[in-house]
Amino acid sequence: MGGFLGSPWQLGLWALAILLDILAALVGGGAEGWNLHPEHFSEWHGLYVIIALGETLIVAAGRVSGATWSQTLIIMAVLAVVVTCALWWSYFPKTKPVLDRAMEISHGIRQTQSARDVYSLLHFPMILGIIAFAFAVGEGVAHPADLLETTGRIAQAAGLLLFVGGMATAI
Repeated sequence: MGGFLGSPWQLGLWALAILLDILAALVGGGAEGWNLHPEHFSEWHGLYVIIALGETLIVAAGRVSGATWSQTLIIMAVLAVVVTCALWWSYFPKTKPVLDRAMEISHGIRQTQSARDVYSLLHFPMILGIIAFAFAVGEGVAHPADLLETTGRIAQAAGLLLFVGGMATAI
């Protein structure tokens, strides 16, 4: 009965966890006295992004390793790596320095709210976007000669939209 997202019970638990995380960020972000260290705060969130991007490459490699090699499979695998690298490039050398600088120059409640909004809230859809994209990559590499099924197409489009949209909103 459950698809790639799990059973309705599991989806409910995930939805509750996400809701509690957002609620905690909203409550905590309104408080003063958080002695934030911008470089460490930013680094932790960057690590989440790099781990998620790395998992995308692992999904592609895992699907390729057990498959019969063909020209289409190689093209799909190379495209998976290229797009994942493009996501990395759009975040680390382009977006992250802007976010880091904004965090460094803000202080007090403004810094806390910036940390909440940019990192705790906006990085969440970005990570979800990478996960959805990884699912689409796995489906595409598993069946390189076929069009992606609707679920894969939705995951690919939503994943890229969430990642790029999250970055655009953060800046």
